Amino acid sequence: MLFVILCIGAYLAGSVNFSLVVSRMIDKGDLRRYGSGNPGTTNAFRALGFKWASLILILDLIRGLLVALLARGLFDNPWMYILVCLALVVGNVYPVFHDFRGGKGFATSLGLYLAIDPLATLIGGVIWIIIVLVLKMASVGTLAVATLLPILLILRGCQVGEIGLGLILLGVIVYTHRKNIHRLLRGYEHKLDKK
Repeated sequence: MLFVILCIGAYLAGSVNFSLVVSRMIDKGDLRRYGSGNPGTTNAFRALGFKWASLILILDLIRGLLVALLARGLFDNPWMYILVCLALVVGNVYPVFHDFRGGKGFATSLGLYLAIDPLATLIGGVIWIIIVLVLKMASVGTLAVATLLPILLILRGCQVGEIGLGLILLGVIVYTHRKNIHRLLRGYEHKLDKK
């Protein structure tokens, strides 16, 4: 029963889209009307600027971190831990509070990774920043880091369940970025235009 309650709670927590909440709080309306139309951190950066996008990122990271720590503390079964974490990401991608049109799950996934291995997450974050600064394309950095992080978990000797979660998160990120991948292959992916 506790497991079901926590899964539902994680999904509802993930369904609170901080980009949309912050955008409305500062009188910008629905973030999905701007830029790429996605209510994620990258589009928040384009539409709201660095300060607000940074706040949104921090909130996503904290949410993922807290849910992962809670699930790990309550359940010894790795599958229960994985499913609670995935419920959070599903809520982020398909939020019940926002017409099931959410973000792409990367920032929330990074919060989960923080609970698993802070050093691997820091390495991934630095690599993401370097890729984005050089290429000006957040999607390339996201896909690269989402691929790298499960490998880092393996190299750092993390538990099988945590590595499994990383591989599932990679699948989620690839799925939510399928349009970005299509644009990358066609050569017309969106670039960040903020300085």
